[in-house]
Amino acid sequence: ARIAALLSCVATLLLVSSAEADPSRRRLGQALDRIVARSELRHATWAIQVRSASSGAVLYERNDDKGMRPASTMKLVTTAAALDAFGPDARLLTTVESGARLDGSGRLLGDVWLVGRGDPSLSTRFDDTGPDAALAALADALWDSGVRRIEGRLLGHEGAFTGDRRGPDWMLDDLAWGYGAPVSALTYQDNVLRVTLTPGERVGDPVVVDVVPRTPELTVHSTVSTAADGVERDITLERPPGTHGVALSGTLARGEEWEGELAVDDPARFATLALARVLEARGIVVAGGVATTSDPVPEDARILAAHEGEPLARLIQEVNKESQNLHAELLL
Repeated sequence: ARIAALLSCVATLLLVSSAEADPSRRRLGQALDRIVARSELRHATWAIQVRSASSGAVLYERNDDKGMRPASTMKLVTTAAALDAFGPDARLLTTVESGARLDGSGRLLGDVWLVGRGDPSLSTRFDDTGPDAALAALADALWDSGVRRIEGRLLGHEGAFTGDRRGPDWMLDDLAWGYGAPVSALTYQDNVLRVTLTPGERVGDPVVVDVVPRTPELTVHSTVSTAADGVERDITLERPPGTHGVALSGTLARGEEWEGELAVDDPARFATLALARVLEARGIVVAGGVATTSDPVPEDARILAAHEGEPLARLIQEVNKESQNLHAELLL
């Protein structure tokens, strides 16, 4: 994150320099050399080439022919491309759609689709009024249109994106954590559960486990116990690949707290289960159960409710300030 912040500063410096009528290569080179020479970056390896935005002339070079992995600095290029292609005010829609007839008793006589289009803003990251605020708005819209019961299935639709859910370079240990959350066109709460452990009252007591949001898509089992004040924290997470369970073990000293973000395996199902829960709390019964699909939505489907995501400029702010992996992938 520190490297990304420094590079963001470098990018700003380059824009300012290239805007000058007669940019000084020497001053630019000295400014960049000072950044590269910082003591906290002494173990870093750099490959840099700076060109004028107007003429294309090379203004600065350092190991410019060395092949390197761009890592999170690639987010700067990704977000710039998204801004250029769509503009800062672009928004993505998440919709509830159906081709089924609504009868006089408030029953939708068929399936309903929750259609994702890559919007990451179904999340408390952008709306702190509650984890289900956007979904509750969709449920309210269905209720206001007269829907009281869905006789068919509630289908989470993620067909807007194809390909692997995770990048090929992720290690097995990365897949359990929020920074390695899988990519889906239908995304909810960053595709993670937020788990908090707080110690019990006495040494040896089990810790208190809080999971938000709670979902059958991923269960958390804890045998973590409370340790005496000052004891070094020792918490282990086990999550066998392909399972829907996480086991936490170890100790947590009194006066401390542990927080972690755990990735779900099936984001579309995670989101659809959440909407089904919100619909039922609103009084709308989902009779046919929950499933997911990437098959095309029927041509006769009509939009019953819609959530308009945050402007692209706001999404990009989150990507670059937080180095948010999932959101960057969604913008590709």
